[in-house]
Amino acid sequence: MRSLTRKTDYALIVLADMVRNNLPQASARDLSRRSGVPLRILTNILNQLTHRGLVASSRGTNGGYRLARPPETISLAELMDAVDGPLRLTRCCVAEPELAQKKCRIGAACRVSESIRKVHAALLHVLRQVTLLDLAWNRVPLSIATGASESHNI
Repeated sequence: MRSLTRKTDYALIVLADMVRNNLPQASARDLSRRSGVPLRILTNILNQLTHRGLVASSRGTNGGYRLARPPETISLAELMDAVDGPLRLTRCCVAEPELAQKKCRIGAACRVSESIRKVHAALLHVLRQVTLLDLAWNRVPLSIATGASESHNI
């Protein structure tokens, strides 16, 4: 079972803390101190997030990092992709399934690849629905899991 990597977990912890505490901007050192994430690792993560346009940075005495967009517009899927690359349940879960089957030794005999691609698409749909704002306030929309229109604290 694939789980969130430590880097993605760290990114979520730091960004959620910025949202919860309404930090308009903070230095990497302050974010590291607040979260307990090692500064060297956090700097690398913040650079990745900056490169992907999720975080903005400024240099100088009053410099630091801030969210580049409102937290309700940043999805969990986007964060995971920015830190660890695209999520794939299996090799055949790519945009070009024909290419994946050519690289897979058992692709011709596989009877589950179509179903797995459907599960993969459903998982991505859920990850795209959960936002940084939801995560920061422990409010994952219940409708994602049950089809209801309420939010649920996790």
